[in-house]
Amino acid sequence: MIFKPFTDICASHLQQLKLLIRKPLVLKMWLLSAHKAQLAAVLVLVFILAGAPSVCGALADALYPPPAQSLGKRIVKVFAPGVSHKHPLRDARYHAFLTACYGLFGIPLWLLFSHLGPSLRAAQAQAETYKNLALIAPNTATKQQHLQSALNYSVTPLPSAPQGQATLMRDTDAEQTQHTTLILPETQHLQATSIGEDQRYQVVKALASGGAGVVYQALDTRLKRQVAIKQLLTHNADNAAMVARFREEAHALANLNHPHIISIFDLLEHNNQLWMVMELMSGGTLADKIRAKGFFSFSDAIILLSDIADGLAAAHSNNIVHRDIKPENILFTEKGVAKIGDFGIAKSAAQITQTQHGLVLGSPGYMSPEQAAGQSTDNRSDIYALGITLYEMLTGELPFTGSTTQVLTKHITQAAPLLSSLRYETPVAVDRLLQKMLEKEPAQRYQNVTELLTAVNTIRSELAPKA
Repeated sequence: MIFKPFTDICASHLQQLKLLIRKPLVLKMWLLSAHKAQLAAVLVLVFILAGAPSVCGALADALYPPPAQSLGKRIVKVFAPGVSHKHPLRDARYHAFLTACYGLFGIPLWLLFSHLGPSLRAAQAQAETYKNLALIAPNTATKQQHLQSALNYSVTPLPSAPQGQATLMRDTDAEQTQHTTLILPETQHLQATSIGEDQRYQVVKALASGGAGVVYQALDTRLKRQVAIKQLLTHNADNAAMVARFREEAHALANLNHPHIISIFDLLEHNNQLWMVMELMSGGTLADKIRAKGFFSFSDAIILLSDIADGLAAAHSNNIVHRDIKPENILFTEKGVAKIGDFGIAKSAAQITQTQHGLVLGSPGYMSPEQAAGQSTDNRSDIYALGITLYEMLTGELPFTGSTTQVLTKHITQAAPLLSSLRYETPVAVDRLLQKMLEKEPAQRYQNVTELLTAVNTIRSELAPKA
């Protein structure tokens, strides 16, 4: 028990040193700040090399002088000069004193470690400064440069790059092999400049394109409002499965009236093409925000999670499972209200049980284990995908990366890294929430979104700033 405080201090220093192994800039900062330790080390070294042997010898001789010599001992000394007449403890004490001198190196070590804590705090403050600079960076290159600097100075793991650098995955469905990408109006050939009866919808510009369709911004001339119009691409118009999926998305949205689900206004045919008229979401996607921020604060992420889960609960209450929850499908209004979109592969609970076994639909990076295995899915699969989305909001990256096959395998066999292992300041409640959302077995997850919302709202109140 006497040595426990000492061992605790040593363990603490060793833990701090581990943080510096991969941080050469912080290590340099620490060593340069310990000027007293360097000076003490030089003085101790000079003393040990130049003066310690003679000082220790003189001290040992003074404390343990040779005993008085009798006539017999003097005669023995004449005939046997090699026989020692020193005090029997003199040499042992001399080596003990010399060892104690070597122990003087503890002084510079103590001074060195006394600078460790302040150096770590200074480095973390520097990292926070670079993180704040990244948030207001004028362009992507500067943002990435600041984030990299934050990573170099941080003594806690930080995402080194925004999510969009290497973690975007393609859909496994052969008919939806392209991710939604931004396109420029001048490069996209518009197949119609006006759509609908009496040319009601005047196309303004193309907004985005994916493997299934193109989304345009248009003016509703009858109601004088801006809308979004999704067109089923020409090469999919003769594909019965794609047409059915397009209609199912419209029907799903039409039956969902919720502030956190995109509203649909109309489904029409024009020039043998299917068009879906929807609410215009001009605030970008959650994927855009993750790229811009790098990662969310815990309070902001939990608030957003609560809104998304609220919309998802409305879909589930109508027996609709989304099956493709991901940041690209969470869109924002101009005022920043989050809404769930793209119900293109959503199914009712009854339809899901009839889905062909082994058919994998969705985005690999966000698939539940049962979905990745081509098994039947239910509401709990959406909860898992929402958990992956939360993980990405809080870290800026996906838990599983690699080829499509590798990612699907990892979803089935590997646990996601603990959030607290990437962000040390993670609240325990958030860590537990995410772990339960990402359980491999559906029976061990939250069984419905209502149960999830109860846990989320409790955490939200805990993270709210105190008045």
